[in-house]
Amino acid sequence: MDNNQEPQVQEPAAEKKFTQAELDEIIGKRLAKERAKFEEQLKSKVGEAERLAKLNEEERAREEIKIAQDNLDKMTAEFNKMKADFEQQQMLAQVTKELSDRNLPIGMANNLIGKDAEVTKANIDAFENTWKTSLEAAIKNEIKNNASSPRLELREGEGQTKDPKDMSFEEFAKYYKNQQQ
Repeated sequence: MDNNQEPQVQEPAAEKKFTQAELDEIIGKRLAKERAKFEEQLKSKVGEAERLAKLNEEERAREEIKIAQDNLDKMTAEFNKMKADFEQQQMLAQVTKELSDRNLPIGMANNLIGKDAEVTKANIDAFENTWKTSLEAAIKNEIKNNASSPRLELREGEGQTKDPKDMSFEEFAKYYKNQQQ
């Protein structure tokens, strides 16, 4: 490649190109939709203002209080939802940390979250017990099914060797520990 040529840049094949007329049409439709929505809101507000103007001062005050209370209820509901979402995220972070500290799969964090911290801790404890029991059973099964497992060595004063497939978990752990020495 000589220095006068510019490097070619490959563009994605699936990228669609629009003409100015197509863009104008898309933008026009979107603007019309938003304008209609705005006009509907404006009519609603104007209608509400006209209705309030026809009321006497006491009725208008009651209506304004009712509107303010409705707005407050909406904001309170929104706040409570945001608070619950935040607490859920905090709980997820705590569960993930706890699973990591216990060397358990963190992919299960979402499934272990309960309605409160105590339920969540109980879920984690139960999962840990189930996980360890299942892991131990899988290890035992693998040892039994693995025909190439090492045999126990004969030691002075001991009987015949025992096939690791026939060993209990504790016997295999002892055998493995002795092999490491």
